[in-house]
Amino acid sequence: MLINIKIKNEEDILVESSNIRMYPVENRFSKKFILKDCSYLKDIEKVFIDFDFVFFIIEVLNKHNESAIMYSFNFRIEDFKINQNNIHLLGVPIIDYDANNYDQNVIDIFMKWSEDKVIPFLSLDDDYKKSYNYSCLIWSGAPDEFNDSSYNIDLSLVKSDIDFYNMMGDYFFGNRGYFGHDSYSFEDILDSINRNLKEKIIIVFKRYSEISFQDKIFIDKIIRKKYQNIKFEIY
Repeated sequence: MLINIKIKNEEDILVESSNIRMYPVENRFSKKFILKDCSYLKDIEKVFIDFDFVFFIIEVLNKHNESAIMYSFNFRIEDFKINQNNIHLLGVPIIDYDANNYDQNVIDIFMKWSEDKVIPFLSLDDDYKKSYNYSCLIWSGAPDEFNDSSYNIDLSLVKSDIDFYNMMGDYFFGNRGYFGHDSYSFEDILDSINRNLKEKIIIVFKRYSEISFQDKIFIDKIIRKKYQNIKFEIY
């Protein structure tokens, strides 16, 4: 599995799972978390009753099989229910100001990837597309080399900034590939790859003149720069 959820109390692991979902509670700060197929301590009910707070740690594996903490936060327990291997927790997550905000879309994406599902990113809504982009960054990291010496890319399906960046990641680096989330990160990656290249690369953008998206004015400047080892051909 690519995702692992732990609920801890001080140093003890109380619950482990690879399936979690958060639900908002109307007109309250509280959230409801449902963890499925859990393993947990035999006296977990007593622990939940005796302690007001537990600590969530959500880790993911990247393509290099390296583990990283994606989300971690304290959780104030208001109520709970245990049904066989499923645990329902109601309470308030307390997230540090400099920590990543919990994104259920990212969790869902890693759970789908754990089942080797391919996600059709162009059919997602805008928020989900951004979550997909962030998931690709966590999975792949920022690349530093191209896999081929030439690319022919049809951009006719690009409708927005995030479409462009997700499509770039997929075309250049395959499923779950990452090539930036804005014009700055796109340019940084391109410059880094250019410095590492030992041979010329040709990139053909087909139907680029027909598409429109907010960042295009910046992308125009980036792809029209003179690179030592990269040549763009635009149609």
